Amino acid sequence: STWDAAMLLCLVNPNNPTGHFMPADDMCSYIEKNTANGCTVIVDESSIFWHGADWRQASLISRAEWLADLASRRNVNVYVIHSWSKIFTCPGLRIGSLFAGTPAALRRVKAMQVPWAVNLMGLSFLSACLLDKPFLERTWAVHREWRAALAATLEGEFGWAVHG
Repeated sequence: STWDAAMLLCLVNPNNPTGHFMPADDMCSYIEKNTANGCTVIVDESSIFWHGADWRQASLISRAEWLADLASRRNVNVYVIHSWSKIFTCPGLRIGSLFAGTPAALRRVKAMQVPWAVNLMGLSFLSACLLDKPFLERTWAVHREWRAALAATLEGEFGWAVHG
């Protein structure tokens, strides 16, 4: 099959622009079924924060034991990418994080990392943002309201079915 030869699998969850979201358990199952031994998997969860206050549980990072086990059993290394600049509207700072399923996989990435990957201003900004729980709660509440209003308009005015 095609999957027997594929050594790199890239997934975006939730999907942009559709918003389709695959829960962490479903993502684990999908990766188990669709990777060859030795495959590298990159999961871009840059929009996971829009999931809401439970984004950590919804993220693949909540399955750290499974990720380590997958690497041990099948040498399938999964890297999860988060972009903090979307939820905090600071694209110029280019703040992100990477989770690797094993310490060895993280060391391989760090060996290729440029020395100026994140600056002090960006880290300070991120630290302050993460402490601003009222901002996050307001953002998640407004996002749900605006999404529902947009979906109703698209469905009502154009007959479009909104998914995700």
